[in-house]
Parts: sequence; structure tokens; C-alpha cells
Amino acid sequence: MDILSLGKTPIRQEAPTGEDTTYLPEFEEIQNEIDKLSVVSEQAGQVDWDRVLELGAVLLAEKSKNLLVAAYMAEALIKTRQFEGLQQGTQVLKDLVENYWDTLFPPKKRKKGRINALKWWYDRAEKFINDYQSPAQPAEAVDDIKKTLSDLDGLLAEKADDAPMLRPLIQHVDKIPVEARQPEPEPQPEPEIEAEAQPEAEAQPQTAGAAAEAGGGDTDQEAAKEKVRDAGGPPEEKQAQQKAPKPAEPAPAPPAPPAMTQAPESDRDAKKALNASLDTLGRLARYYLKINDANPMAYRLNRIYAWLTVDALPLVQEENKTPLPPPDPAVKSALEDQLAAGDCQNAVAAAEARLREHLFWLDLNRMAARGLEALGAKYEPAQEMICRETAMFVKRLPGLENLAFSDGTPFCDSQTRQWLNSITGADTAQQEVLSGPAGQAGPETGSRHPEIEAQAGELVKSKKTVAAVELLQEQLASCSSGRDALLFRISLCRVLINAGRAELALPQLEALEAEIDLHGIESWEPGLALQGLQLVYAGFRDCARERLRDRAGAVFDRIARINPAAAFKISGI
Repeated sequence: MDILSLGKTPIRQEAPTGEDTTYLPEFEEIQNEIDKLSVVSEQAGQVDWDRVLELGAVLLAEKSKNLLVAAYMAEALIKTRQFEGLQQGTQVLKDLVENYWDTLFPPKKRKKGRINALKWWYDRAEKFINDYQSPAQPAEAVDDIKKTLSDLDGLLAEKADDAPMLRPLIQHVDKIPVEARQPEPEPQPEPEIEAEAQPEAEAQPQTAGAAAEAGGGDTDQEAAKEKVRDAGGPPEEKQAQQKAPKPAEPAPAPPAPPAMTQAPESDRDAKKALNASLDTLGRLARYYLKINDANPMAYRLNRIYAWLTVDALPLVQEENKTPLPPPDPAVKSALEDQLAAGDCQNAVAAAEARLREHLFWLDLNRMAARGLEALGAKYEPAQEMICRETAMFVKRLPGLENLAFSDGTPFCDSQTRQWLNSITGADTAQQEVLSGPAGQAGPETGSRHPEIEAQAGELVKSKKTVAAVELLQEQLASCSSGRDALLFRISLCRVLINAGRAELALPQLEALEAEIDLHGIESWEPGLALQGLQLVYAGFRDCARERLRDRAGAVFDRIARINPAAAFKISGI
């Protein structure tokens, strides 16, 4: 199959760009291979690029002109054919944009999908070019790829304002080692030129001649060679040296794109400048994360790079599902395993590396923050930075935490919901535990709950969560007041959930609901019952146990009966 024809030849005359490939088995097989790139395990790096190339070529030739497929195939070409593959993949992308932009897939109305496909390819092409060392390439080949990239850059500037600017990529190409251009062959020297050289050889100091006589013919030849070297080579060789370029050396790193020196004159100029600035921020974030992963600025830059241009929720379909493909479950499992095993630095690095790929997967932020917290006081400013930036992102997009990927996987699981509540200030149950809901009486006279609650809070702040749990559990087991027992159980559940261990809180939450029912607290102290039921609802709503998820609706109804305003607030959580 002619790879270079894939961006030019139509699928068929009546439908040049074919049909959507999203649900075709060939596309699913390609996606499964690509998803291996996100796996933090032994599968990472085991992508069958030959298969991706084969299936991608078939889809582009026979089924669909799909930009995402072309981006995946372009990477497969790089992996399997190196520099030649870079040229071929870029050419296919250029031809698709040039010939089929209005009707290719994803459809034009899904502009974000198209832009994400191009950015995915850009990031990998940039890495290949930056890491390229050998072999040196013919100058003509390097010129060709620069021209193709320049043509594609011009097309994207015309057709898609949000597309990545390719000028930095074109500049990176200058770092690729280039073969020396072969000089044109010199004409053979005339005999008289050789004759002219003879007297020059003879007109040497007497010592050279004496040495020749003493050493015989070999010595005479060596002396003659020495004279030639001293003279800079024979005439024809000297001419060739003057005309031939020096052997290629690795080019120095290209200068950074020039900063804007004047205000943009159009929206397109402004967007181009913004995209260029974001690309620079992304590189800075990766640099700072590499040299000092405790630097809070690295985590802020990474989130500005990922989220700055996100100004609206993704398209929502039925049941809060979006068209966004879900992350591979193995990625989350591997990250959680790393955190549980204490491999927190690698877990944080892996989560940060996937932030731009999964913009709305809020679990990544919670797991990164948890890893930094576990690394100790040195990393506390970095952990606080993630909390602050994530809180601002969620507040900017109300309702984001309620949405899900195309298969129903939520953007944030129950642990992340609780974490979001704690960092955004949406969850005031902790304060209600200490002082009671507005308008209600506080703890009973002589109760030790406020004192113990404060001690537990200090332990949590000192990263001694286990000690806080032990303290509350001890008080729960020994207190004689049923009301205090309920308060201690509420506090215990809160600590467990805020520590990201919601699964450990579930048995306590079931016991909490049972106690509220057993003592009729909903009737004689509705404010206290509300505190407990809000926690029960938050824990049941997104837990992995279907039995408890099914009970969340009934708990919500009870909250609405006690306090409709409270139900209204948590209905958006």
C-alpha cells in the first residue's frame, strides 16, 4: 500500500471521507494498542506499532479519513521507520488537512477532537526530533520535512485557530545532524600541472636531500609527503578542501521563539501567541518536575498548561456521559498500587505526565496530591499547590465533578469527591461536627467531644492520620453518652474519608445510619441526624458496592425531608 496516497485518494467517489470509525473493530484494536502507552506497568512500551501502522493504513484507505487514526499511524511510522516515517506521517497529515478538512473525521463540529489529535501527534513528533542523534540525514531530506511542516502549519493557521503552532517543531528540525553535501568532482589535472610541482619539490633545504640519500627510497617518499602536508596538500586537494563543507556536527539547540514585542492585531494572532506560550509553559513544567519534584511552581505550570484554555464543560450526552474516551482502568490501578507500596515519587510523576492527556480526570489530581502528602513536609507546598489549582479549576466549571466518560466512568470517584469537597470548602460537615448546625444546641455539657475532635484535627494536620483514627475509635468505644458516641462516629468517618480511605469508612457509615434509625434522632434532633446522613449519602453515592449505591437515593430523600436547602446544595456535588 502506498502510504503517501492515503491523504489524497478518496475512500469512494460518493463519500470521499468515508464514515466514522469510532466503533469499528479495527479502530478499537488500534486504540487498545495506544492505551498501552498510559499503563504504568510491565505492559508500558509494548505497543505493537506494526499492527497500528497496518490497521491505520487500512482504515485511511478503505474506511475513513480520520485525523486521530492518521495521528496514531504517523507515530507508528516514526517508531517503525524513524526519520523516513516522520516525513511520511507528516505528509499524510498535511494532505488530509489540505484535501478533506471540511468533511474528515472527527466531524468539524467536534473541533476539540481534531485539535487534540493534532496535539497528540505534535508532542510525539517533537520528542522524536529532540532525541534524534543518528544517523545523519541527507540535507535534501531535512529540507523536505521542514517544507512539509511549514505547509501543514500554514494550512492549520488558515483552518483551525486552536491548532498547535508548528514553527517550534520546524526549528527543532535544525538540530537533526545533516550529511555533508558532496562537492562537485574536480576536473583531472593536466600533466603540466604535475610538472610544475616537481621543481617545488626539488627546491627544498639541503638537509631534506641528505636525509633522503641516507634513508633510501622509502625515506624519500616520506619526505615528499611531509612537504605536501606542510604545503596544505596538492593543488587539486587544496581546492577541494576550500570548496567542500566541513563534516556535519550536531546543531546547537534552536533559540526560543521570539517573544511578542507588540500587541496582536487579530484574534488569530492572539490565539497563536497564546498557544506558543502554553507550549513553552509545558516544557518548563516538565523541566522543573525533572530537576526538583518538590517545587510547587512545576505543578502550577503543569495545570496552567493543561487547563488555561478550558472554558466550558465538555459536551454532555445522556446520563451525564460525555463523548470523551475513558482512561485505561489499569492506569488508575497501577497508580494506586504504587501509592500503597510507598513508591510515591514515581506515582506522582506518572499522574502529572497524564494530566494533559486526561484534562477532566480529576482522580489524577487527588492521587498526585496524596503522593506528595506522603512524601513529607518538603513536599507540602507542592501538595497545597495542586489542591489550590484543582479547586480553582472545579469552581470555574460548575458541575464538572458530576460528569463521566463515554463508558460511564466518572471524572472523579467517591474519594476524589470528598477530596474536592475538602479543598473547595463545599463540605462543611467538619465544622458542623464541632459546633452543630446553625440554630441547634452544641454538645452536651461536660462532653469531651470538642476537645478530642480538636486533638484529632491536630494529628491529621501533622500527617498522623492513623493516630487520629485510633484516638477517635478509643473514645467511641469508651464514651457513655449515646449522643457523644454518634458524634465520635461522625468524626471518625470524616477523618477516614478525608484521608482518601472511603472504603474503610463504609462499615462505620452503615453503623451510623443504623444508630440514627435506632434512636429516632431524625425526630428529636434533626440537625444532628442531618450531619450523619450527609456523610452517609456522600459515602454511599459513589462507592464500589452496588448494594450501598442503591441505598444512596433513599438517604438523599431523608436529607431533603429534614432540610431541603441542604439537599439542594449536595445535589450538585
